[in-house]
Amino acid sequence: MSNYTMQIFNAIMNNEDYENIRKEVLIEFGFGAADPVQIVNWFGINYPDDYDWIVSEMEENGLHKGIKEVVPSKIQLMSSKDRDNLLNVENEFRSDTRARYVQVNHENWKEIGQSLKQQREELGLGITKLAEMLGTSASRIRNFESGKPVQMASHLEQCYKLAIENYKNSISQQVQNDRKILQIYEDDFDQLKEKFYEFRYESERSNNILDGFVVKYKLEKLFEQYLLDIKQEQQNSDDEYKIAEEMYGDIDEFMRDHSYLFEDFSKKISQ
Repeated sequence: MSNYTMQIFNAIMNNEDYENIRKEVLIEFGFGAADPVQIVNWFGINYPDDYDWIVSEMEENGLHKGIKEVVPSKIQLMSSKDRDNLLNVENEFRSDTRARYVQVNHENWKEIGQSLKQQREELGLGITKLAEMLGTSASRIRNFESGKPVQMASHLEQCYKLAIENYKNSISQQVQNDRKILQIYEDDFDQLKEKFYEFRYESERSNNILDGFVVKYKLEKLFEQYLLDIKQEQQNSDDEYKIAEEMYGDIDEFMRDHSYLFEDFSKKISQ
């Protein structure tokens, strides 16, 4: 790419077919000085077909041969004439002519500005963020939206529309990413439900086996004493890390859930 950088850059900035691309360049890199290498790299990534076509044209016509290219670190993206127009728009009209011009066009400007403002607000795009995207001031955009005369209004309108479109695309991509993430979590939750059902089933099954074993071999008294010993161990002050509680859980709750074992045992003793 080193032999073609400035030729590709000039093709982007001077080819009439690339007017919309130049607007994207201004939005992406600002309206002042920019690195042509970065712009050409950006162009190659976003418009690979156009990039390849420019390179093939240069190679076919031999434009790249014998050229020792010098690539400046920064280059102005707007001509001095454009900058002068941007800074000296007041000089375009005499005061009386300008007043009539503003009066005639105010409603049309306001209609355009309000339409774009509505789109911006529906997207949740703040005016400060939009100003940063366009490399201009929030007050200039605010004036444009309210139908007031602004510098290079038609240029700002096209850049505004392009920024809205790019922001829509970025939101659309974010929504798609969020949906993918949500689908992953939904799949994980389905697996969690399956594991939970398995756990509840195994827990219920183990309780039934335990209860049946205790009743069958008349081990109620021994089992009750075993649980009371565990409870005593949990209350032991030497068990600093509460290992017994971690291992056996809440013994009081367990004994309440299985109280029928101990009640039956008490009845047998009273008889």
